[in-house]
Amino acid sequence: MDSATGGTTHVDDPGAADHVVDPDAADHIVDDLPGRVVDPGAQGRVVDRGVPDEAPSPAAPGRVVVHRAGDGPGTWAMGSLFEHLVSAADTGGALGVSLVTQPPGIATPLHRHTREAEALFVLDGLIEYRAGEETVELTAGAFLYLPLGLPHAFRIRGDSPARFLSLTTPGGLMGLYDEVGVPAAGMHLPSEGEGLSMPEEIARWNQVGPRYGLEVVGPPIPVG
Repeated sequence: MDSATGGTTHVDDPGAADHVVDPDAADHIVDDLPGRVVDPGAQGRVVDRGVPDEAPSPAAPGRVVVHRAGDGPGTWAMGSLFEHLVSAADTGGALGVSLVTQPPGIATPLHRHTREAEALFVLDGLIEYRAGEETVELTAGAFLYLPLGLPHAFRIRGDSPARFLSLTTPGGLMGLYDEVGVPAAGMHLPSEGEGLSMPEEIARWNQVGPRYGLEVVGPPIPVG
């Protein structure tokens, strides 16, 4: 959901407790990696992990992963961009980190993850976030930690996209977005016609979400 890990994104469909998007809500689509690996066994030699369309070789636990801005790869899902910075495969399953860009109007349903704790650090934009019984506004420089299993939801507010680092521990949650979405052709938000149609994504969310321990427990944060 977030994306923030991202989480699973939803649109504002009051009856949508068990699916992810409402294809009729066109104005509010609701809401691993090349880089280089420093090999400590090679006297600091930097090993290039290849271009985005090559399958990267997972780094062994304990190695350093260096990711350059815009290297990718990324995933387009729910009208958003999820750029993979470090994956569970890179960290021995311990951590997953993505740079997430989401346009205004994206909103998740109230949901929880039964396998991962999450955290996010906001770089740009305005995010209204509900974490348990507390609702806060997050702007650039804000950090949020979500314990495993805590119900949460968010909505991107304002007139510009929000950008934030999304972290999960253990790693692996980004696999959900990879299965629901499609590989991004570039490190930018998808344009109209790019990515899957809403009915296709809905079907994927319904099929894939439970396998990743995703549980939808309530509606999105209201628009107003």
